[in-house]
Amino acid sequence: MFDEDGLGLSAAAELKEQTITWQVKVVAEAARLATGREAGTQREPVTPNDIVRAVHNVDGLPAVHQQPRGAAASRAASYVAAVLAGYFGNNIDKPWGSIGFSITVISGALTGWYGEQAGRKGKR
Repeated sequence: MFDEDGLGLSAAAELKEQTITWQVKVVAEAARLATGREAGTQREPVTPNDIVRAVHNVDGLPAVHQQPRGAAASRAASYVAAVLAGYFGNNIDKPWGSIGFSITVISGALTGWYGEQAGRKGKR
């Protein structure tokens, strides 16, 4: 005898049992993630993001990145530009220091702005 999916009855029963076991693990992990966000005594509800993270944790998948790669790369570039602006700011009395400071401040502001905009596009 087979069910509608073509599985034997014993295989379908085992699949159902394994699915329930997996679901219990995912819900427990999602609840653990939700309690990790608690700042006070009020219990936080489990969010869809907690469920996605819990599935990845239970299945041993790599971490889920919430932002597009372009947003993360732009933000990283803005941090590098900020460090370089500090270096050029320390040498602002030299011509190359003031030019470098101006370029890195402008590029840091633009890449930071672009990273913020790209991150917002991923959340819509």
